[in-house]
Amino acid sequence: MDRPSHRALARNLFILLTLPLFSGCYLLRQGAYVIRYTSRARPIERVLGDPSTPDSTRRFLALVNDIRQFARDSLGLKRNDNYTKYTRTDRNHLVDVVSASQRFSFTQHRWSFPFFGSFPYKGYFDSSGARKEARKLEARGYDVHIGRVDAFSTLGFFSDPVYSFMQRFPVYDIAQLIIHEQTHATVYLKNQTRFNEELATFLGNAGALAFIRSRCGDTAAAYRDALDAQADFETYRRLVRELHDRLDSVYRSGADTAAMAYRKDSVIAAFKGAVNDGYDTLFRTRRFSGLHRATINNASIAIQMTYTQDLAFYEELYERCGRDLPLMVTAAAALKRVNGDPRAALAEALRRLQPP
Repeated sequence: MDRPSHRALARNLFILLTLPLFSGCYLLRQGAYVIRYTSRARPIERVLGDPSTPDSTRRFLALVNDIRQFARDSLGLKRNDNYTKYTRTDRNHLVDVVSASQRFSFTQHRWSFPFFGSFPYKGYFDSSGARKEARKLEARGYDVHIGRVDAFSTLGFFSDPVYSFMQRFPVYDIAQLIIHEQTHATVYLKNQTRFNEELATFLGNAGALAFIRSRCGDTAAAYRDALDAQADFETYRRLVRELHDRLDSVYRSGADTAAMAYRKDSVIAAFKGAVNDGYDTLFRTRRFSGLHRATINNASIAIQMTYTQDLAFYEELYERCGRDLPLMVTAAAALKRVNGDPRAALAEALRRLQPP
């Protein structure tokens, strides 16, 4: 069994000893899970060199290495030790994430953490902790959503590994995940969650497509599958945005609480019915086939908007700079402390980098 280095142990011990001083029980408990996963992670090269490693795992890890190299060398994302290690787990996802919103508006509840800033979500490695947090928020009258997350960035505090459950993901999903998280490792603006997530979502989607095209060409089945995945993501994004806007009109109507509750339920029910009845016309794949059965409320819609509300802005920038992803990464990485709208700062940084 591989053991963590003395340096890693010293760092982990320091974190365990100091977390209670500034974070309380929550970060201590979740930090312990991070340490557990990262400490038992094995270097990918060592796993590949182990004769007992299954062929399926070898193919997966070779793909991870290739995506990581592409993200670094072809996109210009940060060079670090992320995704150079592999961890086995019996879980089929990594973290349960709680988010909450007002019942009759999309005003999100936010959690604040020392050094990191505030966020409209709170993650739990233990599902029971997520359920407990959700019950507390529901008792306070919030709409609450618990989502499943496959990866997250520790923003350089740890070397983020890949997990065994990721082997079942299509190539596009693995590439999108790694590039998304490496974007966070490259660009992070404190208290700018929407900008951070939208930028990572855009670069993850566009970068994954560029990776597959570079490796397979634009006539390969993998590339066509990636195009279908992106088309379905765009359809989903459009549908959720339309639902958001319809509900927002209800909340701004001035109706009393009972009337708004009835109209809210009716709008969501109509949305689910339309998706169910028209699924094969709307979507190319089965990726969103469970949407009509999902729990949909203000919290689930608002957190989706955090990742996708203004993606059109980044797409416009992409076209404006000649579809040059490395140039966009360079401009974004130059952003440090931003006063005002970070999107405007990104547009200005990109303008300065482009030739006259």
